[in-house]
Amino acid sequence: MIRNIANIVTHDAAVASAIEYALEHLNVPSVVVCGHTNCGGIKSLSEIEKLRDSSLKEWLKNAEPALKRLKVIMENKGVAFDPCNATHQRDLVISNVLFQTEVIRKNYLKNTHLPIYSLLYDLENGCLTEIRSELTSNLH
Repeated sequence: MIRNIANIVTHDAAVASAIEYALEHLNVPSVVVCGHTNCGGIKSLSEIEKLRDSSLKEWLKNAEPALKRLKVIMENKGVAFDPCNATHQRDLVISNVLFQTEVIRKNYLKNTHLPIYSLLYDLENGCLTEIRSELTSNLH
């Protein structure tokens, strides 16, 4: 299990070695990327331009494509992203989980048929939901 701020998958040694170990030595049967509602890291990502230059800001830049993708989807629907809107925050968690899933698939699972699951854990009701890529078309 890899836990970090905003559930970000990078090429740094800590993340790469954990994934490599799980795949090559533990022979895990699947990979799970799970985000959760009310994520403080995602809240910070949504307001990244307000962060001072710091290690946190540099880390969150790895997830900016998820934010940019969500903003485009919302703009195409005539809606402006609002970092204070709980639904928009939830949608950003989903966008980030899907983006991080793509990063893992592209960089770590390209030569395998190992299943990868994208999940959302709702802290309010305890529900765990699988996120399917087609859900991005239904983001608010």
